[in-house]
Amino acid sequence: MAITFKWENKIIKLVRKGKIREALAFSREFARRNAIQDEIAEFLDGIGIMLGKEKGEYQKALLVFKAAIQLSRNEKIKGKAAMNCSVTHSILGNILGKKGKFDEAEHHFEEAIRLYPKLSIAHSEYGYILNLRKRYVKAEVQFKKALELEPDNAQAHIHYAILLDDLERFHEAIFHCEGALRLDPNNPVYHFVKGKTLMSCKGFDEAEFHFRKALLLKPDFIVAYFGYGKLLSNLERFAEAQAHFKKTLELDPHFPDALTNYYYAVLMEISAHPRKKITKKWLDVRRRSLELERQNDLMDFKLQEKHRKEWKILYDNFECLRCGKCCKRTKWVTNIELRLVWKDIERWRKEGRDDILNYVYAYEGLGGDFFDKENLKRFSTCPFLKKERKTYFCSIHETKPRGCKLFPFYFDHQGTCENCSATLKENNVYCDNCGLFLKINPGAYYCPGMKRTLKTLGLYREVHKPCWISLI
Repeated sequence: MAITFKWENKIIKLVRKGKIREALAFSREFARRNAIQDEIAEFLDGIGIMLGKEKGEYQKALLVFKAAIQLSRNEKIKGKAAMNCSVTHSILGNILGKKGKFDEAEHHFEEAIRLYPKLSIAHSEYGYILNLRKRYVKAEVQFKKALELEPDNAQAHIHYAILLDDLERFHEAIFHCEGALRLDPNNPVYHFVKGKTLMSCKGFDEAEFHFRKALLLKPDFIVAYFGYGKLLSNLERFAEAQAHFKKTLELDPHFPDALTNYYYAVLMEISAHPRKKITKKWLDVRRRSLELERQNDLMDFKLQEKHRKEWKILYDNFECLRCGKCCKRTKWVTNIELRLVWKDIERWRKEGRDDILNYVYAYEGLGGDFFDKENLKRFSTCPFLKKERKTYFCSIHETKPRGCKLFPFYFDHQGTCENCSATLKENNVYCDNCGLFLKINPGAYYCPGMKRTLKTLGLYREVHKPCWISLI
């Protein structure tokens, strides 16, 4: 016993001084000389748990667990050390994943699964990282394995639900959200994910309940405020949406898209009601939103003009049915809001088109809007849309705004190809990996002429909600 006490004491002293490698070298030599490999392996396993749980020194814990595995002769002791080593790899993978070091994170998860394939949490966390990288098929395999090993793994249920929501398999996603909430009904994250999924498939009333519940359980839950704000915008409760986006910005002034969505809610509060007067707040927010959007606008138009030849297949086959839907208030356009670029306004000034400028409120150097300047009200129908018998036509067709000319095309600025997840070069509309080059605005689905053209070309697909479609 005295000898045992001495070697334990020696290892503990070296570990406390941070001399992990010396402690392990001593352990191996002492085990070899005294033929007590399993005793020392079990002791090292305990040291590794202490380093990880109490001190959070996971890299050091990993070295200790690996030494314990190598020293073990008893399969039970070796299996316990391997499991603890696997858990530590999973924790490190999780930490690295949060820092955006995905390659290193994946390496740790693969090691965790190799060492102890039955660790459900390793499969679940690995699946989550794969999902972040849009490697959906591999991610789904990991989630299914995690739930096969541990059906009551709430985290695996919720991570799988996030993946299914991304893939627009909403009913399956809701099923897994319910599985997670059954296991942990007071988890605000689970309520948020279910609310987000329900919002995606237009279950707005139930989504609102879950967003409220998430915020009740966690009053400083930033993403829940943002998600609830988006839901309220969808429900056209713009004043409430503003309050939630404002709260998001209070908690995190740099939260992605919160400012843009706040501006949108302010603008839409009046835009959704064309007869309502425009306020000074609206004009101020509109200017600031144009400042935010101007660079993307300029980039869009430059790219659209450069690559117009690539849309020749659509233009050659497209025939406007003169229905007027794109120029007036409909169920899919709450107003006729059209962001005028500064070049439009400059052109009309040079052409002396006061008949157009009388309807333009200009933000110098930025752009402008069409609205009734005398009464400060929005139009529900474009003032230049004219009717001839049963068809419509544009009375300023020869000099109409760029936005009208280019509809329904747009370019993405996400930096990652939505089709294959490859990184896109800056300002490049081509994906070097899969060839994606063109996207069509969801409004095209409601344009009878464009819908017919897409069907003729075999590019149309039915959707449950407006979404982006791509030409490849």
